[in-house]
Amino acid sequence: TPPTPSFDMSRLTAEKLAAEAGSPLFWRRQTARRMLIERSHNPGWADLASPILVQLARESTEPAAVINALHTLDGLMKLDFDLIVEILKHADAGVRRQALTFVEQRMADARYRKPCLPLADDPEPIVRLQLALTLVNNFDDQMQPALARLARQEGEDPWMRTAILSSLGEGKNGQMLSELLSQPADLGQAHGMLEPLCAAIGARRDKREIDVALVQIAAVGDAALQALCLRGIRSSFGSSVAVPLGD
Repeated sequence: TPPTPSFDMSRLTAEKLAAEAGSPLFWRRQTARRMLIERSHNPGWADLASPILVQLARESTEPAAVINALHTLDGLMKLDFDLIVEILKHADAGVRRQALTFVEQRMADARYRKPCLPLADDPEPIVRLQLALTLVNNFDDQMQPALARLARQEGEDPWMRTAILSSLGEGKNGQMLSELLSQPADLGQAHGMLEPLCAAIGARRDKREIDVALVQIAAVGDAALQALCLRGIRSSFGSSVAVPLGD
């Protein structure tokens, strides 16, 4: 039986604390992370610890150790683009999900957007759901196909539906409706999203957005789909109300 490690970790060097970030003991992992971050103001401290933490994140077979190493690097401001992109492809779904949370914090940097999009086809539902949440307030033309794919695959799931709708920032509901109605025969589970999506469009009372939505709905050759979309727009008005439309 290996000797029990000392409870006193206060005298450990940066390198040894970094190694402890991968300890099989939860309290040692967490203590090592806390102490490394608390002491990061010490000159050279983060530089000594980060190579060991990077190696731990890349090579450890324990998901908990990988995740703890990533969070420690993040706290030391040493978590870089290359490592995050690498971890997005990790074998463990929990690690991939955590990598997406780091992407979410860095969405202002356009480099992070494209590498996360393939996770729309991830085999694990928790990763796909995290992707939808990661895209919240970061919806753009590059993200639109990935969200539409999630909608077609899992739009009937209440968690996924809510995540996707929340990802559509101001004025983006119309863009998503256009994307979905462009292939009405391939709606799949996105069928269940049309009504709440149209309700969100109506609720904004934006003349141009409603104009465009009505034109798109009219172009669909399926009367049932048209009725579903129009019911969504109408549901956002509690009573009769005049909304000026274009010609």
